[in-house]
Amino acid sequence: LVPVQDEVFTITVIARTKDNIPLEFKVTFASRVLPDRVRDVVIKIKDGRGAVLALADTAAVEIVGNTDYEHVQGHIEGEEKKFSVDILRVLQERVTDWGIQTSKLGLSNIVITDQAIAESVSRVARSRTDAKAEEILSTSLAAAAGTYGITPWQLRQMVALTQLTTSTIIPSNLGEIMNIIPRDVLQKAQADYKAANPPADTGTAAAAA
Repeated sequence: LVPVQDEVFTITVIARTKDNIPLEFKVTFASRVLPDRVRDVVIKIKDGRGAVLALADTAAVEIVGNTDYEHVQGHIEGEEKKFSVDILRVLQERVTDWGIQTSKLGLSNIVITDQAIAESVSRVARSRTDAKAEEILSTSLAAAAGTYGITPWQLRQMVALTQLTTSTIIPSNLGEIMNIIPRDVLQKAQADYKAANPPADTGTAAAAA
């Protein structure tokens, strides 16, 4: 018996974004067999549910791999919705021939699985609280990134990581950026970053020292 009502599935996806941010997140979607296509499902695939789940995973991994983290997370207005739509589009393209219809795809629990990168992303988010300093920082990073063929987001992550401690391990993808950015350009980006991220409480820090 092949059910023709909507079934709702949730899968956990592990993937890397276009700018090499390692993510884990959940994808939830509805799937059903079209009443007039039941015969196609029976003939063409042995395990309809398993096949749809596998294709949902590969569709999500594929779209993530072609999307920058900012767009996945929805930092740019409307981008997270577009990201979900793109996954659903690719998934539907691959199950149409089986007579299956998918819908209502959504994302949840988006987590960066690398702690160092997660910290740098968190610092990036905090740096945006000061509009003036953020404007200066964004202009500085955009100019440097454009010159050396990388994205402002990647450069921002790398600069944020260098502000943690001198012993911070730089992930390989960001280490490559550090190697191609001249020292004086990097130092200026670091200075602009510090201006956008002043110490939270220097008095307390000095007293503790």
